Amino acid sequence: MVKETANEMVKETAVEKSDGDSDSDVQIISVHEINKNSGNPSNLSPQTSSGNKDGHHKKSDSECATILPKFIKKQEDSNEQKSNTGGAHLVDSHTEEKNPSSDSRARSKIRLLADLSEGSVLHPTTSNVNVDTVTLESLVGSADLLQTYQFNFSVDVPLFLSFLHENFTRDRRKIVFITGNTVFDSPEMKSSIQKRLDISEAIAPLPNRFASHHTKMMVNFFENGEVEIAIMTCNLTTLDISGLTQALWRSGRMGKGPTTTTLGKRFRFDLLRYFSRYGLSVTRRLMSALEKVDFSSVDVELVASAPGVYDVKSSSVTGECYGYAKLRQVLERNDLLIKDTSPKHNILSQVTSIAYPYTSHKGNTSSVFSHILCPLMFEEWSGDLSPGAQAFENHQQMYNYAPHIIFPTKRDVAQSNLGYLSGAAVHFKYEGSAAHKAQYEQNIKKYLYKWSHSGNATGREHITPHVKYYACDNGDDWRSLKWVMVGSHNLSKQAWGYPKPKTGGTKMDVSSYELSVLVPSGKQKLVPTYGADTLESYKGNPVRFPFLLPPTPYGSTDLPWSTESTCGSMKDRWGNSYP
Repeated sequence: MVKETANEMVKETAVEKSDGDSDSDVQIISVHEINKNSGNPSNLSPQTSSGNKDGHHKKSDSECATILPKFIKKQEDSNEQKSNTGGAHLVDSHTEEKNPSSDSRARSKIRLLADLSEGSVLHPTTSNVNVDTVTLESLVGSADLLQTYQFNFSVDVPLFLSFLHENFTRDRRKIVFITGNTVFDSPEMKSSIQKRLDISEAIAPLPNRFASHHTKMMVNFFENGEVEIAIMTCNLTTLDISGLTQALWRSGRMGKGPTTTTLGKRFRFDLLRYFSRYGLSVTRRLMSALEKVDFSSVDVELVASAPGVYDVKSSSVTGECYGYAKLRQVLERNDLLIKDTSPKHNILSQVTSIAYPYTSHKGNTSSVFSHILCPLMFEEWSGDLSPGAQAFENHQQMYNYAPHIIFPTKRDVAQSNLGYLSGAAVHFKYEGSAAHKAQYEQNIKKYLYKWSHSGNATGREHITPHVKYYACDNGDDWRSLKWVMVGSHNLSKQAWGYPKPKTGGTKMDVSSYELSVLVPSGKQKLVPTYGADTLESYKGNPVRFPFLLPPTPYGSTDLPWSTESTCGSMKDRWGNSYP
């Protein structure tokens, strides 16, 4: 079982230092204690779990199986219902749109994964926090699912299997996992599961020890020949599915036929080229199967990263490129670059991992968001900025924009449903080396905004994020958006790439596999919506957000969450200290 906890930080920060970046012990609330003391959370006592040699914080299988009482109950009820109804797929009354055909309002292309802790001791609120949300069962639990290809970073195989319909397991239908490491805990586990199921895995080739297969996507084939693609932010683990804020885009079921729309053609073309970068037989088979699928209903752009060295500026609007060059290409070909700088634009990155600076010079650091991503969003662009805070500040003044980095504070994590346990999914080292400290002071600190806020407008205020959002407004103080991107990309040079040294900025180096989708504004502007996938009015196309815009800036005493940093005397909602 691959587990994305501190290991993602190890792989994405790329701190090539001899002193290492080992993870300190983390205090974990036993889920058995949660169950036993559900009526009195103050009685919960922490357990200490030490990271193993790979930097993972190990949890026992029994803990993974019972971390959320509501989650287990939902699974038991679901299995019983499917058995009693002969395989009919049932949808939780809180989730998915009940009758979308009767509602003519535009719906968000970005969806939230259901909060399975709703109604439990972890989230006792009676408010409807799961309106229009998606369950994992709705993605892979249909009786007619024939094959599923799961691209991910971290997979708990037994957990994933629990969401499949009984027809799937009974008929030994095909499951393929594509990851950066084996999904099986042991050879014995692999042998036992493969005796019962047609399940296999393919390991993506990685160029170095800091690279990762961070893509989170599923490609599902159904009995009638239709296909659905979902691009997500979540790993297939208990913590991710049950305890963190997650989002996704899903294509809906697509049949065979020619693709006739511009966005559909681009998406299909870019996805097939992305698959070709793996060089695996399984992805070649996928390419062959998807070539005949009609992608005309797809109206988003694919922004992918794949290991390799690429030209920064492609010769055409369809040239092959990845990472930050791909983002630039997508913005340019959809006429989304900022041209008029008279109104002040807002540029946002909401992530769950901020990595080491991609370069530094005489104490001045260069960070992905400040020195690469923000500058490329303007029509006038000559490459990444010079290292240091001054170059970034000068660029903001020249082009009249405000950068925002939404990242949870220590208090955000402490007051979340799972308390400090959920902090295992959020990574930012800013107190270690001189370079870490310099990057924080120069390029990060003054642009930080909180994840949480008062009220319950989004229903995700107290659920630690694992989503990644990027957005730019229309210079109207967040009332409308030029574009929104959601997916797996964190702020690291491995994910986005960085200018390859000694190439004058003409070449870029990407290490990791990543997938995100970008929603472009069209004739109607994009408008953020909270708590549902639709807007009350018909003006604009809604985009679902799990946090409020404009965001709330850090206060003078706020500090970003870090697994490397103590929280002092601050207790989490269960009364635990960290570390």
